[in-house]
Amino acid sequence: MVAAQPVTIFNQIVRRVFALLSVANPDDFTLRQVDRDIAKLKNADPFGAMELAAVMHGIRGDVETMVATFERAIAGTAHKGHAIFRMLDALKLLTDGSAMAALFSKYHPIFRNDALILRRIESSMSGAGWFEHNSVINQDLSRVGAETLDVVPTEQVLRAFALTEQDVQAAVGFANLFLRRRGIFPVRRVLKLVRNLEPGPSPQLLLRFYAYGEIENLVEAEFDLFDGLYTADLRAHRTGALVLCVQPESQPANSGDHDRETDCADPSA
Repeated sequence: MVAAQPVTIFNQIVRRVFALLSVANPDDFTLRQVDRDIAKLKNADPFGAMELAAVMHGIRGDVETMVATFERAIAGTAHKGHAIFRMLDALKLLTDGSAMAALFSKYHPIFRNDALILRRIESSMSGAGWFEHNSVINQDLSRVGAETLDVVPTEQVLRAFALTEQDVQAAVGFANLFLRRRGIFPVRRVLKLVRNLEPGPSPQLLLRFYAYGEIENLVEAEFDLFDGLYTADLRAHRTGALVLCVQPESQPANSGDHDRETDCADPSA
């Protein structure tokens, strides 16, 4: 179908753009090549091209312009939920994630009825350490008759250690950014409750970062991360409430999470 062609091109480019988020210092030639491909999409899909250009701003280090460009795209596109997810996921991958909660709240009325987008946004928020937002997402999923997510009850740990969600997120965001600067790009994060892993109240939270790479490099990055966390003196880590580790990824990468469905409707309609 001719109408589906812009979506197909968008999906091809969005996979390339998000793949660049897991490349340390992509070269200028590659970035300019992607810029040219995005420019070719402008006439057929102006808001899709705007989204892609937004991520390119982030890759070049201008996160403020990235968010502003995403917000302009969200205002105009019919695929608002998908655009919001891609904005939040880019922030998870490129930053410490501290700005994500405010954007989640701002755009929640738009995606609260879309089960697919809710699940994808849950992955972004949890990946950045905003674990308590899971309860809001599960309430939405239940309300629209969709299957709820099996999430870790982090509130037990927050109460036991007298912490806030922001305390935990600060440590996770620090780790995400620290590993990125070391050239380690986690593709998956797995959270679980554990008991007696560290001195102090129980249970505690164990967050595993899974990344591709040589085991020696991952082990070295984990040790350096521990040193960085101690130096930063973040409450969730200092109290033993949150334990972080880095492990090799064995599962194949999923490159289609950021695709736009050809029959995607505007969930705000």
